[in-house]
Amino acid sequence: GATVSITDAILPTGASGSVALTISGAAEPVSCVDVDVSYDPAVVEVTAASGSDFDSLVSNIENGHTHLVAFVTSQTGLTGTIKVADITLTSLGGESALTLDVITLKDDDGNSIPFTAVSGMVARAPTGTIVSITNATLPTGSTGSVVLSISGATEPVSCTTIDVSYDPAVVEVTDASGSDFNSLVSNIENDHTRLVAFVTSETGLTGTIKVADITLRRLGGESSLTLDVITLKGDDGNSIPFT
Repeated sequence: GATVSITDAILPTGASGSVALTISGAAEPVSCVDVDVSYDPAVVEVTAASGSDFDSLVSNIENGHTHLVAFVTSQTGLTGTIKVADITLTSLGGESALTLDVITLKDDDGNSIPFTAVSGMVARAPTGTIVSITNATLPTGSTGSVVLSISGATEPVSCTTIDVSYDPAVVEVTDASGSDFNSLVSNIENDHTRLVAFVTSETGLTGTIKVADITLRRLGGESSLTLDVITLKGDDGNSIPFT
């Protein structure tokens, strides 16, 4: 059946980032979805919701929850892996669940589609520069994406080389794109993907930096996505400390 899930976010206090609310494994067309995402307002502040694969997205952002309604305006709904929204949020400190309440998930005939809901969380990252990758909750055979990012970068980052390793019996990586750096080179192997990202200007990037959106397919089972940060350098070529 279909799975409605939201990714986790690990952010330093005061930093902003995004989580992806998605539907995966949708075998029958989804014409509309109505979802409430609730959280601790002392920990999470949601500021925007956008980037839906549906034709129309309506969001109502409240102090402790965000209500999202997404639908198609054509006669045929969406199948496979569907992004409901990218939700932009700010971490105010501490930890909070991102709890999903899927009110409706309907097909082209207006019938309810069976689903499983998988909630996420926002956690406080250690201070300093953090290199992290989001989780993916996918049915076997489904495709989705994870975000490899650098956050809390107070010193400009000019280049980074990162290996992402995984169990090839569980994960198949098919693409890496969407970097905030000017140039991204990826080498996708059976059990790991090496990413080299760099700026072509004289000044590096600061704050929260997307290294890449990594597209992958779950073959079955579970696997960690293990990061090996080989280099993280500033404009002067010196190494930047990171977690």
